[in-house]
Amino acid sequence: MRRWAFALLFWVNMCSNLDHGALPSSSPNIKKSLKLNETELGTLLSLVFLGLFLGSITAVGLFSRMKFKHILVMSYLGNAIGLALFAFSKNYPLQCFARFFSGFW
Repeated sequence: MRRWAFALLFWVNMCSNLDHGALPSSSPNIKKSLKLNETELGTLLSLVFLGLFLGSITAVGLFSRMKFKHILVMSYLGNAIGLALFAFSKNYPLQCFARFFSGFW
């Protein structure tokens, strides 16, 4: 059971973090379809890493107060919400928030 759960968590993590490598390679298409300038595109693509940085700092306190399983479930749910929000958002500020939120979790 543990191997199956680990394999499932690994696969979900790989799929949810696929955009970290895919978005920079498709940035010309993203820029064109969303009608962004260079600064907006750079901000949109890098906010996930700011979220990762601040989320890592926050995680230090959580690990000492919560069970690992609860943190893992919160992390996957937060990441899924952020990615879904980014996929369905129509305006730039909401897309920026979604990118940061998916990185934070």
